[in-house]
Amino acid sequence: ARVTPSHARNFARILTPNFVTAILFPDGPASARNVRMTGLEIFPAASVNEDNADLVRVGNITARSVDELPEGIEFDRCYIHGALAGETRNAINANGRNIIVRDSYISEIKTSFVENHAFVSYNSPGPFTLVNNYIEASAIPILFGGAEPSIRSPMLPANLDMRYNYVTKALKWFRLSPYYEGKQYANKTMLEWKVGANSLVRWNVFEHNFREERSDQSGQAIAFNIRLPYPQTGAWARTEGIDFIDNIVRRSHSAWSILGSDFNYGNTGLTQRITIRNNLFHDIGKTWDYREGRDYATTFGRLIGGGRDIVVESNTYHSSEKVDSPAGPASGLI
Repeated sequence: ARVTPSHARNFARILTPNFVTAILFPDGPASARNVRMTGLEIFPAASVNEDNADLVRVGNITARSVDELPEGIEFDRCYIHGALAGETRNAINANGRNIIVRDSYISEIKTSFVENHAFVSYNSPGPFTLVNNYIEASAIPILFGGAEPSIRSPMLPANLDMRYNYVTKALKWFRLSPYYEGKQYANKTMLEWKVGANSLVRWNVFEHNFREERSDQSGQAIAFNIRLPYPQTGAWARTEGIDFIDNIVRRSHSAWSILGSDFNYGNTGLTQRITIRNNLFHDIGKTWDYREGRDYATTFGRLIGGGRDIVVESNTYHSSEKVDSPAGPASGLI
């Protein structure tokens, strides 16, 4: 069963000082193989918010081949969290092969100055298994791609199996919530690909995805993007083969967004073979925009800059207010 914070009294504790990674699996010829961590509470004294100070780091981004990556790293029934009064950039920076997180609880991942993640990977071919976890972060709880890998080859984060997770953002970070605690944190999407391939996301719940003014991605719950970590990747970068089916997305400003090519680098890269099927999108609307006036467009779906082989079918959408649906020559909104 999934653990909760109440189980922590029975766990071994790894309490790391400020700006220090708690667990590191380095790259290299002797990198770790087949390690399972069970029943751990992993947390910082106050803040872990520098680029090189993830709470858990699998791979230190020096590998020059996939053989040098850590392999078979599993987090089983662990409680991984930031400090209530501090800021934490990444809970698990997962740059190895065959990374598994199951039945765990990840929370209090938040930063006010830079994007943060509960689970992020950009220097890995996968596979990844995320099953039955509580996952909470203010910016992007789960992200694939978005940074420069050390292995410069046609390698994409691939083969994600994501099932039975509850992905959320704390209402105490939402300005219009009665639980708001008075401090804003970085906020964008809930699940996002900047590059990635061959993923199945099924039977998950995504909840409380509000919008704020710092990013036009903010409020889009699920983002199938193509953003190149450096210009040379344009020839092979892909976001492709992703099935998003049988999920619930609720209490969000907008539902999903697809970026077909990266206009930052001359419309290179490609998003293709995306399926969004048989999902429930409930309570989608401007109620979840905490800007005064709440005038930013709410959309059930957004397609920007093309893309290929996009299937959107048999979904249910619900909003208690008007949903905007403008269209442009290179984009469309539902």
